[in-house]
Amino acid sequence: MKRGFTTVEIIAIMVVVLVLALVLIIAVTNTYRGAGQFGSCAGQNGACQAITESCPDAKPATVFTNDCKGTQKCCIPGG
Repeated sequence: MKRGFTTVEIIAIMVVVLVLALVLIIAVTNTYRGAGQFGSCAGQNGACQAITESCPDAKPATVFTNDCKGTQKCCIPGG
C-alpha cells in the first residue's frame, strides 16, 4: 500500500528546506564579504574597515586596516 505525504508533512519538509537554503546563503555571503580582510581587496572598495587616527603630520586621517582603496598608504590626510 502506497502512502502519500500529508499536508503537515509537506509543510514541515518545506520549512526544513527553506532553513537549509537560508543557512547556505548566509554562509556564502559571509565567505565573500570577508575575502578581502587578509588578502586581495578586489571588489571591496568602499567597504574598508576604517579607524580615525592622527598621522605624523598631526592632521586627522583615516587609517585603513587593509589597503582596499589601493593607496598603498596607511594614513590618508583629511579622511
